[in-house]
Amino acid sequence: MKKSRILLIPVIIALLIACVPHSSIIYASRLLINGSFPGKSSFSRALSPSLYEEPRDFKIPDIENEHTAYSTEPGSYTPYFDDAADFKPIPWKKPKLVVIDPGHGGSESGAVVNGIAEKEINLDVSLRLHSILKSKGVLVLLTRKDDSFLSPRERIDFANRKEAALFVSIHSNWFKDSSLHGTMTLYFPSKKLSAGYLNEIDYATSVQAKLMEKLPTRDRGIIDRTDLAVLRHARMPSVLVELGFMTNKSDASLMSSSEFRQSAAEGLAAGIMECLNKIDSP
Repeated sequence: MKKSRILLIPVIIALLIACVPHSSIIYASRLLINGSFPGKSSFSRALSPSLYEEPRDFKIPDIENEHTAYSTEPGSYTPYFDDAADFKPIPWKKPKLVVIDPGHGGSESGAVVNGIAEKEINLDVSLRLHSILKSKGVLVLLTRKDDSFLSPRERIDFANRKEAALFVSIHSNWFKDSSLHGTMTLYFPSKKLSAGYLNEIDYATSVQAKLMEKLPTRDRGIIDRTDLAVLRHARMPSVLVELGFMTNKSDASLMSSSEFRQSAAEGLAAGIMECLNKIDSP
């Protein structure tokens, strides 16, 4: 009798494995081996399955008092909540303003690697992008033009108040594993943020595609993020671009060069121009 019970053990284990989702088994095994595991998150149109193990950019903290963040002053916007059952785009009747947000600044340096501060790369690329768009006749504004500090609320509130058609926040990535490299574009996955006939997913797709036509970095696709205040509280299609990993030797070398920064600005400009045209095209 005891022998038959012992023989049943492998059968029970096999049945348990068959019933438990594969992802849970992976999670549990890695937790036992490593003692920790990155939080599971949702990715859309990512070009590589390895993105599930990518770093999470928590450099932009959430906004406190989410439900009142934009409702305390007259004429201010209320936060966007994903509660509309059926979204139908309508023609855009406002000036097509683009707001560029150079990530970090002032006392918030962002990542600092080998004496290079992320805030400097972000501002340099943003100024180049501003110049290119302006030369093409685009109405464009910067959230900061120098080494000044702005909170996440101030950044996106500025774009909301100006009733921008598009918002782009420019960043450079960091991760403890220096082997990770490449360029990615983050967006808020509501499928309801739009300017005319353009939604945020199409915006992110265009920007990432045009960037990769210009940059020699690895294409890490577009990634949905619900935890970044400048994306979640936007009232228009918005993206946060991670140009590359400062902690990766190859990416860092590229991002340190004027040629790379100019190419990044040109790629961003091409994506934005394409999307400005889409705003008017159903």
